[in-house]
Amino acid sequence: MKHFILVLAVLLTSCQTAKKINDLPVGPNAQLQAVGKKKTVCWNKKEFLKPEGKVTIQSSTMMAIAKAMDSEKMEVLPMINGFTVVSSAEKKLTMESFSAVAGDWTCQEEQDHYAIQQPYVITPYTCPTSPNPVPTCPVCPTCPTNPGQPTNPGNPTPVESPRSWGIERTKAHLAKGILDTSKVVVGIIDTGIDLQHPGNGRVLASIGYAGAVQDRAGHGSHVAGTIAGKRGTGLGVSEAGLAICKGLSDSGSGSSSQLANCLVWMLNAKGADGQPLNIKIVSNSWGSTASDQLINQAIAQLTQRGVAVVVANGNDGRGTLNWPAQLAISNPLVFGVAASDSQNRKADFSTYGSGTKYIAPGVDIVSNAPGGGTQSMSGTSMATPHVAGAMAYCVAAGLPPNCLKTTNIGLPANVQGAGLIDVLATAQSSAKVLKLNKEKKNDKAAKVGTPNKTKRKSAKAG
Repeated sequence: MKHFILVLAVLLTSCQTAKKINDLPVGPNAQLQAVGKKKTVCWNKKEFLKPEGKVTIQSSTMMAIAKAMDSEKMEVLPMINGFTVVSSAEKKLTMESFSAVAGDWTCQEEQDHYAIQQPYVITPYTCPTSPNPVPTCPVCPTCPTNPGQPTNPGNPTPVESPRSWGIERTKAHLAKGILDTSKVVVGIIDTGIDLQHPGNGRVLASIGYAGAVQDRAGHGSHVAGTIAGKRGTGLGVSEAGLAICKGLSDSGSGSSSQLANCLVWMLNAKGADGQPLNIKIVSNSWGSTASDQLINQAIAQLTQRGVAVVVANGNDGRGTLNWPAQLAISNPLVFGVAASDSQNRKADFSTYGSGTKYIAPGVDIVSNAPGGGTQSMSGTSMATPHVAGAMAYCVAAGLPPNCLKTTNIGLPANVQGAGLIDVLATAQSSAKVLKLNKEKKNDKAAKVGTPNKTKRKSAKAG
């Protein structure tokens, strides 16, 4: 059954007029269907992860079978033990039938996954240093970088003036001086990032499985700015490093294999120095109305290794979460995120239901836009990076990613989950635990050393 992966922050503004996409783009599989062909993705369910740089014997065997069936355009999956192949609709069905009796192998139709963007009305933004409303993009001359003021004379870390009400509501601008998150790395799977944006935080690694990493859609740049925008811009929940995987193209479309490859890439992503980034949080501002077996298995690979997978609930307002957010119902390391507005109400578009773990600001959120400016966007896509960024404080203290502190805003549990995230309280609590653990470690080391000193003194006295 056809399904669509949605980029879930779908209310995109421009400087002068609201951007509206009335029709879905024609994806690659739809183009193939027009000429009686389809694309299939096959993989080994048991040996899911492909040995680095190698094609397994099983993959070679399956590809040989596909070639014998006059299939074309075979491509080996870069991160998964499998491949994609284009064939006629009849041959695709034959391959699926074969995979059903081929033991550990399975095949499914390669789906076209689309970003669905809806019209939105521009709301003016007021610069922190000016009382006059200005457009949200590009960054206006009256919105300079504002380092803010220390919370007190003894605090050397200045508090930024927040550019987005979401940063202020979650108190993220007050948290950065309390706990250092710079050694944490958050993964992002989206439309890429504007690599030249002056408001970017630290991008430690990037790769594209749905085109070049450079973002021309705007969605991925916005998400990245919320998670860890550059200090002094008034954006960014944390100061974590970023690992960017482009799994959605500039048109907003991505396939099962593109997104699954991104998910698996997060397990072994390396920095410029060749060292593993040890990613423990992955932000996913996309979803689907139907389950995808390949994506579900890829997510299981992450959570089995302790990686938190943060997923937008969806923007259709239903009482049932989209996929893969629905995995949060049974998987404790998948976190479905709902969106709230500035009045602490559920955003009217926000999907809710079982699996919702947290709620976060998701209406009129200001963040980075391609080209060096900012723009306002709304959606559970905008709520999700608030949660992913907040989890960086937990990981920085060696705590589970779900150590988040929250505020009960009076909504049902299937709407707000544990509540509205409180980044400041999370940072404070995490910092206390980190300090306590260090003190315990020092005390233990001191106690281990004391008997040795006593023994030496006794020996000397004897």
